[in-house]
Order: sequence, then C-alpha cells, then structure tokens
Amino acid sequence: MSPVPTKEATSSSKAPNETPSEPELARSKSKAGDAEWNADTLSEEGEDAELEEAEKEVLVTILEAVENGSLEHLRAGIERRADLEESSETFGDTPLILAAKYGRSVYVKILIQAGADVNAINKLGDTALHWMAFKGDEACVSLLLDHGARIDTAGEYENRPLHLACSAGHLKVVSKLLQQGASVTAKNSFGNSPLDMATNSNIRRMVKAVQTNGDSERERLQEEAAEEERRKLAKEEEEDRKRAEKERTRREAEAKDEQRRQEVAAEENRVEEAALARIRKAEEALRKAEEDARLAEEAAQEAERARKQAEEDAKKKAKKSKKDKKK
Repeated sequence: MSPVPTKEATSSSKAPNETPSEPELARSKSKAGDAEWNADTLSEEGEDAELEEAEKEVLVTILEAVENGSLEHLRAGIERRADLEESSETFGDTPLILAAKYGRSVYVKILIQAGADVNAINKLGDTALHWMAFKGDEACVSLLLDHGARIDTAGEYENRPLHLACSAGHLKVVSKLLQQGASVTAKNSFGNSPLDMATNSNIRRMVKAVQTNGDSERERLQEEAAEEERRKLAKEEEEDRKRAEKERTRREAEAKDEQRRQEVAAEENRVEEAALARIRKAEEALRKAEEDARLAEEAAQEAERARKQAEEDAKKKAKKSKKDKKK
C-alpha cells in the first residue's frame, strides 16, 4: 500500500504540464548522473570481483592442487611454473610427499616428470619414497629410485623405507628395495631392523637371505625380478596377440557379414529389377494391345464409313441412271 502524501508534498507538487525550474532541472540531472555513476561503479565492482575470483581459481598452488585432488589445477600450476617445493605448515610436506602420502600415484608421476625433488624431506624426516614404500606402490617406488631417490634416508623414528615396506607386508616393494641395495641392518629409534619389522614370512625369508648371502642374494633377486618381468612382458605380448587375433577374427567376420549383406542386397535388387522389368514388359504389351485394338477399331470404323459411302454412291448412281432412262 502506498503512503498518503503529506500536505506539504501535495502543495509543492507541480501539474504535468508545468515546466520545472532550473534548480529542479539541475537536481534531476544530478540525480540521473549519480544513478549512472552508481550503475557504472557497481558494474566495475562486479567485474573486478569476477576477475579476482577467476584469478584465485587460476592461482591455486601445486600444494593445494594435490591437497584438493585436482589434476586440472596441478597441470595448470606446473604449466605456469608454480613452486614445486612449497611445503605445508603442519608437517612440511612438499607436493610430492603429500601426493605419496595420499597414495595418488598419477600425481606422483606427474610431479616427478615435472622435476620435483625426489629427496625432499618433511619436518619428520620422511620422503616420498617412505610413503610409497609404506603404500606398496611398486611402480612409484621404482620411478623414485630411477630418478635418484636415496634409498636409506632415515625418516620419522629413524625408519627407512625398507622398515615401512616390511611392516606393511609389501613383498614386491621389499624385493625392489633389497635389489637396489637397501640396508638390512639399519635400526630405527626403537632398535628394530627391517627383519624385526617384517610380519610376512616370505619377507622374513627374503631379508634373512640377504643378511646371510649379501650381494649374491641381491643379484638373485634382480635376476628373479628380471625373469618375472620377462614373463610379465611375454604374458602381455600373448594377451596382445590374442586380442589382435580376436580383433582380426571379428573384423573378418564383420567383413563376411558385410559381404553377405551386400550379396543379399544385390540379389534383392536383381529380383526387384527383374520383377520391375516384367511389369514394364507387361505394361508395354498391354499398351501395344490397346494401341492395336484402337487402330483396328479405327480401321473398322473407316471401312464402315467407306462401305456406307460406297452404298450411298451406288444409290446415287442407280437413281441417276434411272432418271436418264426415263428421259
């Protein structure tokens, strides 16, 4: 509901056809200008806010990208050469250590390829290798070692990566670390060796064998791993061959099916064309018969006309002859 106008406001109001005074025009122009300025200001502020928001979105750090699990922001950060070694305030984790801690193998591989320091340590002394060994990620452990990760860095409680892999029961990672020369005698803050930490009987036998036979056992593990890798590659090649054979068989079957479809379609077209040809021939014969009948009818009509004309002529001739005789 609109408020009732006051007496003062009513008395000072002008009729629609009255011309406003100059001060009133000035005030109205001023108000219009203020409105335009406010609109422009609000528009600019809105654009600035959107720009700031966009910049915030773009300028996510690599550490934040790993923390938030955003591959898109991780790749964007690497592309603009953002800091690969920024560390978290709490534990001093670099992006690589944090990715390893979260078990994000893809992030670990991307960061290593981007040049992240594989030997960076956090406030507890742990490296990315500690976490990947603890997580049991053989591929990332191998990648870290291939890029120069130190194998016996003492982490939290003086644990080496081998301690953690043994305690977590990751046989293949333990084997990889032993092959690369990880110490089997190093002790942590509690005086435990990797063997003391091992909970898996196969791991215990493996570590004991290295303790007893030294480098020869490490070489045997390398040969065993190489043989396993060869078997793995052979299996993959066989699977690839089977897939290729299956694909070839599928394509051949599809080609045969397509050929059969084309042959059936061609036969259907041939039958259809033959049927159409027969129909056209019958129609042509019918048209010819109708034309012959029409011509015969016309000839008969013409003969009938000729006969009638001959009769008429004969009658006229006889009549004339009769008249001539009377004369």
